Amino acid sequence: QIAQLPGVKSLQSFVFVTAFLVAPTDQSLIFDPNPFAGDADALGARLVSGRFPDPANPDEFVVNRQLWSLLRAEYGTHLGDVFSVRTFDQRQVEKNFDPGSNPEGPTLSATLVGVTEIPSDFDEPSQQLVFSPAFLDVYPDVGVVQSLMAIHLSNGVDPAAIMGSVREMDGGGDAFAVPTRVVSSSARRAVSFQTNALWFVTALTILAAGVIIAQVVARTLRIDDSERQSMLALGWRRSDLATERSLEGLAAVVVAAPIAGAVAYAITGFFPIGLLGLFEPEPGARMDWATVSVGLVAITTVVVATAVTIGFSRPRPPVVKSHSGLATMLATRGAAVPLTVGSRFATSSVRGRASWASLLAGALMVTGLVGSTVVGMSLTAIVDHPQRWGVNYEKLFGNPYTYAESDLIQPIADSPDVEAVTGINIGSVSINGSDTATIGFDQVKGSIAPIVIAGRLPLVDGEIGIGAEVQRRIGAGIGDTVEVAGTGGEVQPFTVVGTVVTPDSAGNGAAMIFSSFAALNPTATKNVALVNFRVGAPASSIDAVSELAYSPPGSLVTPTSVQALERVTAAPYLLAIVFVFLAVVGWAYVLTTSTRARRRDFSILRSLGAESRQLRAIVRWHATVAGVIALMVGVPVGVVAGRSVVSLLTNALGIVPGARVSLLAITIVVATTLAVANILAVLPARRAASNQASSLTRDGH
Repeated sequence: QIAQLPGVKSLQSFVFVTAFLVAPTDQSLIFDPNPFAGDADALGARLVSGRFPDPANPDEFVVNRQLWSLLRAEYGTHLGDVFSVRTFDQRQVEKNFDPGSNPEGPTLSATLVGVTEIPSDFDEPSQQLVFSPAFLDVYPDVGVVQSLMAIHLSNGVDPAAIMGSVREMDGGGDAFAVPTRVVSSSARRAVSFQTNALWFVTALTILAAGVIIAQVVARTLRIDDSERQSMLALGWRRSDLATERSLEGLAAVVVAAPIAGAVAYAITGFFPIGLLGLFEPEPGARMDWATVSVGLVAITTVVVATAVTIGFSRPRPPVVKSHSGLATMLATRGAAVPLTVGSRFATSSVRGRASWASLLAGALMVTGLVGSTVVGMSLTAIVDHPQRWGVNYEKLFGNPYTYAESDLIQPIADSPDVEAVTGINIGSVSINGSDTATIGFDQVKGSIAPIVIAGRLPLVDGEIGIGAEVQRRIGAGIGDTVEVAGTGGEVQPFTVVGTVVTPDSAGNGAAMIFSSFAALNPTATKNVALVNFRVGAPASSIDAVSELAYSPPGSLVTPTSVQALERVTAAPYLLAIVFVFLAVVGWAYVLTTSTRARRRDFSILRSLGAESRQLRAIVRWHATVAGVIALMVGVPVGVVAGRSVVSLLTNALGIVPGARVSLLAITIVVATTLAVANILAVLPARRAASNQASSLTRDGH
């Protein structure tokens, strides 16, 4: 009937039905999934595998990814498998549906034909299954809980007028509108959060890659002083040298650009990563010519700028002193020749000047690696420890979606095995005109309350604690007075006394004592109990409390901000991998070119009686000293940078602050860095050891 209304362009619907799959193993009912019947492709749903149910076949169904993972893990399910389905009738639904009762509706068999995903899975990652639209026509005795319709209106049609027409229909009096988007505002926040994290990764990667490219180009296009002087003597100008070096660099860019573009195109097929794929309308590899063009221009600019700098640079006389400060210090303390010479090579150029560029690049790589590791481990710790986002209790009992018909809290508090219990209602209020998820709490026994990260807990009527995100949104802080309204409609002044973290919303919620909440929402009841059991409490005590208060699956979902964190925990580790790759490439190139540039030095050492073993040791010490210097700078700076990023993140989300700095992880980074440096030195060390004294003559010295 609604689809026939003027102005309704299209309509899709699905109905919550009390039809549950039967477990193939023990014939028990699988209650965790939410069962629907209707349009399986509503609200942006799309197929992951298989197909949608045949609209004319009532015995076909699809599942979302979450339920598919459960069925495969528990029962080894495949597409095409047939499940027995048991149903509850409408009479059972109307008598306060109890999942523990015996199903009195029809029993049927249904075939799993497909797996779907939908953007709303990001906000509510619950398990779902959807039967064919013909299900209710063939099985009219199956109980119906709620019908949901997604209506697409023609341009200019007033939604209120449509709702008015719906309520005038037979049975339409209970209909209500729910403003929603296929991709919700909370999901958009999470997507924006991950996008910003990836932009941060990209920016640091570009910076590190720019340093490496500049170093490689500088060493590749470098002009020996003798060659420069010869060219200038033949009439070349420095501008000619700069042009020649630039053309040589551009030739390398022409060769490398198509390879880089092809690799980039192939990699795009793996993005978006994680659940962000839910929001990608056209997954798969794609070519973004604007991005490729910007990248090509950036790389060309770096290459040409480096080449021009090399071309216009003047010959510089060698430095008079022949040892670096570190090498001199080691020599005066009697260090072995390989260590002394290797230190000199690591800290000075061929001409004897300090080689700050190479050392700075190494320190930058270690800083990025350590910093990203600290951030990654800290994000993982936040996601894995619910206390950081307000879950400071052991068990939750009760149903936040219904009214409590009797006192659920006191019988739980009377149990001697219960150490603490707090009754709550999870609802919402309007704070300064902004709808905010709010918890009304009553500490009946012991101490379980919303976590406070600043100020104090609200203790009397007229006091409220609000999350850091809410404070920024409404422009109010501790000590301010805010206007609060509930379902009763009356606006009351409340004083903000603290910054709280609530388990359902993290830093995007609010909390007040239950009496204040009930005054704003007269129909509110304490329908949820937060419970801590005494140490050593038997499992039978927990089961007894469970019988007092039924808790449906997903009674308290993970806050969206924490879900967003969970989606981006891979980003810091991805950045760490990028830094490792750049460091390996950069160090390998620096060691190779440095060893080649010091052929004369190695030939002199050989003529003075140095053995191959000593020459190899010099190169290894060169790599080790460079690695140690990079670690001495990069580790502390990386730790500070990582902690700063985590602090900014926790402050922004309003969760319990704190970064995780693992000594074990730092030790692994240090050991791995030194090990990789020595591995990269193997081939250059062999080349150095193969130098003969006759190289002096070949080099013309």
